[in-house]
Amino acid sequence: MAYRTVIYLLIASLVLQPTEGWLYEIGLGIAGAVAAPFVAPIALGAAGFGAGGIAAGSAAASWMASYGGTVAAGSALSIAQSAGAAGIGLAGKAAVGAAGAAVGALYEKSKCENG
Repeated sequence: MAYRTVIYLLIASLVLQPTEGWLYEIGLGIAGAVAAPFVAPIALGAAGFGAGGIAAGSAAASWMASYGGTVAAGSALSIAQSAGAAGIGLAGKAAVGAAGAAVGALYEKSKCENG
């Protein structure tokens, strides 16, 4: 469902404000939607979120330290740790895919508009 919404948004943005590289915009949007669910777990692991908790000395540890020792349930840090420990579920993959599609399309659109 999230993929359909993103595709509808991409089409609407092209109709309302077409750019020179519309084909590249759609292509990067689709590439982002496909790649993001595979890249997200790798990025979480590289940041220090793992099955055994947050790795000492990692970017995730610095982020946790910025919370002052109290991490609220449902915060971005707790969601990232949960995804790092248990993996990303189907809803999470759909959300990450939609975000990847948006980033890919917006990147190409800004590149076309800014030369």
